[in-house]
Amino acid sequence: TAIAEYLEEKRKSHLSPQQALNLAEAYFRERQYKQAADQYVRIYREDSVMTNHHFNKMLQALSKSSEKERVQAFLSTRSSQLSDELLENASFNDELLEDTATGETAYTIFPANGNSPQADFSPAFYGKDRLLFSSSRPHDSKDTYIPTGEAFTDIYVAALQSGGQLGNPNPLNSLPPLKYHEATPYYSESLQGVFYVRSNSEDGALTYNPKGKNSLALVLSKRNGQLQTLLRDPGISFYYPFYEEATGRLYFAAEFQQGYGGTDLYYVVTNQGLIMSAPVNLGPRINTPGNEIAPFLVDGSLFFSSDVFYGLGGMDIYKAEIQGDGTYSIPANLGPAINTEQDEFGFFLRKS
Repeated sequence: TAIAEYLEEKRKSHLSPQQALNLAEAYFRERQYKQAADQYVRIYREDSVMTNHHFNKMLQALSKSSEKERVQAFLSTRSSQLSDELLENASFNDELLEDTATGETAYTIFPANGNSPQADFSPAFYGKDRLLFSSSRPHDSKDTYIPTGEAFTDIYVAALQSGGQLGNPNPLNSLPPLKYHEATPYYSESLQGVFYVRSNSEDGALTYNPKGKNSLALVLSKRNGQLQTLLRDPGISFYYPFYEEATGRLYFAAEFQQGYGGTDLYYVVTNQGLIMSAPVNLGPRINTPGNEIAPFLVDGSLFFSSDVFYGLGGMDIYKAEIQGDGTYSIPANLGPAINTEQDEFGFFLRKS
């Protein structure tokens, strides 16, 4: 494993700053949070130029290894380099989660039938009686994605049944065929089309940037069979489109260099789905040194997921009110009734 290789290198000689950071990242990915926290702290004390994104990872690791009291201590050492919005968000959510820790749930959570042993995620309504979602379950039209050992993700459609259950999931065959990733759909009734992301490819083969990265493009597939590529960059992946019918804004997640940390939330103005503006960052009230994904807007509220350090686990779902001047209220963690120590994302609902 990567951890074993870095430890062997460390035994033979001193790790470079990048190797030390890679070791911390490897511990974090393997959920060895105590080891990750110790390694991040060691790096932080030796290297004051740690990015805010990795600083967030350090605080996450400390929280996950039951050292939350150290989070506040380290946060105070870097407060001058962090936005006022981030510090206010953290203080608000710390108090909120403390108050709701023992509260009763107002929700009934149950697994829907139609799930598979593989990854199933990112649902979206498809008309009145069907549901779209992403899955890496195997089928003949998809190759194996080597990093996971599962199939490249595909978009499925299932009938919505009584009680929130799903019937007869099948690939959404109306989309142009692709052997590689297709995921995170959002259906627009007014445009009669599905926004989703797909692997960049050419002549049936994946395309890569000079650093060897294959990225995800954001596309719109119309019911007439037309495929429009809306956002594409060889070195940047786009994720989780959401189309706001009333304003024509297309929201998404991406990791641009000038963002606040990892992936941030953005929107572009469109005219019937055709992009008419540069991406607009939702700003430091929403975006953090962590990763923000999966925007969903309804009734003047923005729901999204973030792995910022003051949450309950990995990705947690937050809700922010959209105010009259276009700004946002402090995003509130939805609490233990919805969020857990694992990842929660892809929140959506339908107005009654």
